[in-house]
Amino acid sequence: MTHKRTKNIFARIRKLIELRGEPELVAAWEKIEPFLVERQRELSGSLTEISRWTSLSENLTFILDMIKGLPGNIPREEIFERIIKILHEKLGFGVVLISVYDEKSGLYHRVAQFGIPKDEYAKLKRQPVSREYYEKIMQDKFRFGNLYLVRWWHKEVEVPEDISYVPKVDEGSEWNPNDMLIVPIYSQDNRLLGVISLDRPPEGKVPSRDLLIHLEIVAAQAGRALEESFAYEKITLQLTRMELLYEVSTRAATVENIKEFADYVCRSLVEKFDYLWTGVLLTESETETLYVLSQCGLGDTQFQGIRYKIGEDGGFVGKVAASGQYIIVNNVAQKRRRKKIFTFHPRAKSVVAVPIRRHDKVAGVFVIESGRECAFDQEDRGFVRNLSN
Repeated sequence: MTHKRTKNIFARIRKLIELRGEPELVAAWEKIEPFLVERQRELSGSLTEISRWTSLSENLTFILDMIKGLPGNIPREEIFERIIKILHEKLGFGVVLISVYDEKSGLYHRVAQFGIPKDEYAKLKRQPVSREYYEKIMQDKFRFGNLYLVRWWHKEVEVPEDISYVPKVDEGSEWNPNDMLIVPIYSQDNRLLGVISLDRPPEGKVPSRDLLIHLEIVAAQAGRALEESFAYEKITLQLTRMELLYEVSTRAATVENIKEFADYVCRSLVEKFDYLWTGVLLTESETETLYVLSQCGLGDTQFQGIRYKIGEDGGFVGKVAASGQYIIVNNVAQKRRRKKIFTFHPRAKSVVAVPIRRHDKVAGVFVIESGRECAFDQEDRGFVRNLSN
């Protein structure tokens, strides 16, 4: 298809949209048109069909409504829910699994699904996926546009059973349960933000080219929405931290009761950032131990009279108090198996602990525990350090 003919088709589609008289649809088309222009050679056959669409076309309505339905100013959990709704209710897939890249762990974590039994999904959530796993599947020979379709007879792609889910299907269907359809979610600068894995396509058939194009458009808009959502969440987090630091520094100037002040800080952290447990431990020089001054997340009574040795025998808080160096543990379960760590909260999966300094000496330890793996990085450590100071 020539560039001139493609341009005419796009102009015709825009005219059809404008005739509907809905500004939101015009704005939606402006977002998706660059994607179609970029892919015009690969989409040429489908664009011929697009040129015959009417102003009430079901396909056009789907695409534009999908774009409106995936904005970036909503929480990412809601974005995942809307993606699943589109893929299941609109496009007819019976199994949907969304995995998203986590910068702190360098792995892809399963974040949402449809059609997978709860116990199976629980196993998948415990097994995040490496980039190498997807690179093995995302080879050029399996590529269809920006998607990857791997049929069951490609023996050179062996997917480990422990990090995949194979649903049961009726025998004789054209779609084999060992077929794989991978839909990458890219950022605008071509970073792999996440992956959508699909199974049980409509009517048990290998997806048509038109359906694959629809999937690409969903993924393209999902990438934009996630990027905007990530940026929004990051800004919101930074603002919340700044507000808390300001409140703490303001109150610190007039503190009369140190325990009440520490209680306020611990409580604010749990409420504002959804941590499992926070605690302030102070040193006791006479006994060379630490005790819990304030905490939030568990009952106070279980810490009464408890002391933690300063040094190796006092766990990670003892080490921090002795060395004056922070500690971040992002995989508590692994450390527990090696008997190298205890946590204050039994469900903690990540821990950050920083020294509290007074006159160049360690006066205590500030601890935060999260129920998520890989919850803390250097940015978090800096925030906790500022609080402790």
